[in-house]
Amino acid sequence: MGAHRVVARRSGGRWALEVPGLPGVFSQVKRLDKAEGAAREAIAVMLDTAPEEVEVVVEPELPDEVRQALKQAERARRAARAAAEAERKAMRRAAEVLTRDLSQRDAGRVLGMSFQRVSQLLGPASATHGGRRTRRARSTEARARS
Repeated sequence: MGAHRVVARRSGGRWALEVPGLPGVFSQVKRLDKAEGAAREAIAVMLDTAPEEVEVVVEPELPDEVRQALKQAERARRAARAAAEAERKAMRRAAEVLTRDLSQRDAGRVLGMSFQRVSQLLGPASATHGGRRTRRARSTEARARS
């Protein structure tokens, strides 16, 4: 048997819980984080089974304004992740270009970060010798780019 769908609606400062697949099963909770447990217990009583054996999926019913605000927040979250990834790629590229002629320590100074962070950006191919990437590391990276 699959999970029971539980609809949670705000009503008088509480969450009213209804199980559409089981007419007559209702419950209520003050906080949404308690809805799953209360719904399990109500369903278990109706089906004469242990609450641990009942699976539920709680679906809060939210006003349109709230749903729209949540969608906007999710779009902003995705945009922020994309921007962070673009920044990481740009910083890596800048570190690669800078360390062709500069040590990782100097590249870090120019980029405003630690030389350890420069090393992290460059990855394992950033083998160093005296703070500068070796000719072998630079030629390996050049081959990888082409």
